Amino acid sequence: DRFALGLGAVTIAWVAIVAAALVVLTELKLEQSRSAAAGGRIAEGLDRAREARTVQPWSPQPYVQIALLEELGGDFEAALDRLDEAERHDSEDWRLALIEARLHGRTGDRTARRTALRRARTLSPRFSGAGEGRETR
Repeated sequence: DRFALGLGAVTIAWVAIVAAALVVLTELKLEQSRSAAAGGRIAEGLDRAREARTVQPWSPQPYVQIALLEELGGDFEAALDRLDEAERHDSEDWRLALIEARLHGRTGDRTARRTALRRARTLSPRFSGAGEGRETR
């Protein structure tokens, strides 16, 4: 009886350690990705972000990082695809809708941009929609 309880406690501790290690590894890969991007090494940044996605495929953060790097590389459609994946993992994050609005602005899709801005406003009542009237990108 005590043995089973002890074994259960050890198992729970190991699961917690592995989960924490996955979070730390993901953050490390994302930080490496950001550093590479800051140095203009987009391909390396994408590789690191994809590694983070492999470690934590359920987290929206790697998908967002990939989307931002795709945007930097000028591939707005790929960026929108990755952002869509991020939103599937966290549909309540108003920042994702705001990034989506920016991407749609860059592609010239004003209707999609306005829709994304409305969603950002809905998700975050504090969001003022600054610049919503500007359609010149």
